[in-house]
Amino acid sequence: MKFIDLFSGMGSFHYAMKDNWEGHECVLACDINSDCRDTYKANYGVEPKGDIKLIKDVSQCDILFAGTPCPSFSCMGKHLGLEDERGQLINEVFRIVKLSNPSYVVIENVKNILKFPEAIDLIKQSMHFLDYDVTYKVLKCWEYGIPQNRERVFFVCVKKGLPPYTFPEPLTNSPTLSEYLNKPFVKDRINTIRTVGWYSKIDDRHNWSYYETTDGSVYHLTEDDTKYLQGFPKDFTLCGGKISRFKQLGNTIPTCLSKAIVSKLYLTRMF
Repeated sequence: MKFIDLFSGMGSFHYAMKDNWEGHECVLACDINSDCRDTYKANYGVEPKGDIKLIKDVSQCDILFAGTPCPSFSCMGKHLGLEDERGQLINEVFRIVKLSNPSYVVIENVKNILKFPEAIDLIKQSMHFLDYDVTYKVLKCWEYGIPQNRERVFFVCVKKGLPPYTFPEPLTNSPTLSEYLNKPFVKDRINTIRTVGWYSKIDDRHNWSYYETTDGSVYHLTEDDTKYLQGFPKDFTLCGGKISRFKQLGNTIPTCLSKAIVSKLYLTRMF
């Protein structure tokens, strides 16, 4: 299986591919952030390209992943949607899909993109024009094995003529925060990990790092805890300074979600 990883960040989709398939090959990755590129290379041995707009030579692939930029659509942003230059980068995904002709395309973004019907229509119409059937769904992190309040929408596009894609079902028994970190927490799951908030107090809406335990103390999540709460092992290498590392952690797709998507792609392809 050959795949392309656009807006690759920490490489959640690459990590999921390693977990589900042997003999996979990443033929192209890209990310505008130099620390993300260093992190990707350190963990996967692939050096991502920089600006997606400058990518001209594209190999054929089986799957294309695109964790498209979310600030244009996030409830925390300015809500500019497709009027924002970052929101318009989705058109670069369509361009590379046309060049690489994958069987499957997976596009990810924040749940709040669903409040921008023009963006949803653009994805559906553009992918239909490129000969893909499109289905999409919001997946909740805490229903797939990681106790975190994070939701992401995934658009799975299948080349017409191939078996349709069905989204993975939630787990019947997903762990609580206490079970996941083996500590007695009051809350069952953490707030969503943000790109800011490592300095916030426990009652701050940006807080991701302080959580009360049942004995009345307050536990401060470590960087390793945060990796684990995004589904990466504690020995996963993060490059850059502290602010950059936490920004990478806050932006990444939890691997429980990317693994769930990829595992069903595997079954779709097999059957």
